[in-house]
Amino acid sequence: MVENLNEAYSVTKDEKQDFYANNSGRKVGDFCLGFFGLPIIGGLVMSLSWILTEFLEFSFISWFFNVLYTALLVWAIIYVVKKKRRYVWIGLLSAIVIPLLFFGACLWIMMNSTW
Repeated sequence: MVENLNEAYSVTKDEKQDFYANNSGRKVGDFCLGFFGLPIIGGLVMSLSWILTEFLEFSFISWFFNVLYTALLVWAIIYVVKKKRRYVWIGLLSAIVIPLLFFGACLWIMMNSTW
């Protein structure tokens, strides 16, 4: 009977342990990485695009950096999903959805206000 209990409570090597494992610091850090990483990287890529467009005066560079930023964003989303870092994913979605909700609320207030 003792052997059966040991087998029942033993962890097999096939099971993956949860990355967060009751560690709230990792959860908050990953959420902040997803939430603030998107605007910071986007700002850096777009400012580099603007600087290069000003000096070289090619519209192709601006188009290239926009495509690069979109490809980088898609790659980051796929990477996060594969690594099962769900709080980075939640942060990325929040960084996209919260400004849209804020914009919609502002539009709703402006449409319903009477001057």
